[in-house]
Amino acid sequence: MDPRITLTARQRQIHDFIRAFLIEHGKAPTVREIAKHFGIHSPNGVLSHLRALERKGLLIRQTGTARAIQLANPLPPVKLPLLHHVSAETKLPPAEIKDEADFTLLFQADSLFCVRVYGKALAAARLQDGDYVILRVASEAHEGDVVLVATGEPGEPARIGLVRREGSELQVELLAATQSLADLNKSHILAVAVGVVRQF
Repeated sequence: MDPRITLTARQRQIHDFIRAFLIEHGKAPTVREIAKHFGIHSPNGVLSHLRALERKGLLIRQTGTARAIQLANPLPPVKLPLLHHVSAETKLPPAEIKDEADFTLLFQADSLFCVRVYGKALAAARLQDGDYVILRVASEAHEGDVVLVATGEPGEPARIGLVRREGSELQVELLAATQSLADLNKSHILAVAVGVVRQF
């Protein structure tokens, strides 16, 4: 995003939500989905923000379709050569690899950041000591999600956790230094993991 473009806090939130939605779902959100996410009761409230983003050159909207929102500046691609079949005997020069794996939607978005995790109690979340966890800013999570959570304890840093079901309630299993459970009603979800980078 061009730093010279001035956005209100809500316009920036909606722009980031649209970008994150495209990354997660591969399609744009509807006006109704945007309104529900932000608790906006009138579709006209969403449309006024979309029109402002369009005037500022950040969005392109088409008429006649439900998912008519496009980012004006698509993300630059992050692609690597892709070798489909690998065995212990595979010997193929990189020049002969024809396909590519596109990681653009995994690594590039305004709402993404990463943390490096340490500790020996990470296996429940399929993480290892030293992994880089790519996270999407979010306030809600579902069973099985790996999350970054603030427990609300004084001086307690945000911690990686795994959302799991205990009876009829969702709780987060806090990982890393020590394992414990935290009530999701008393904890604040900061972000949800979307990928992992591991160095061997």
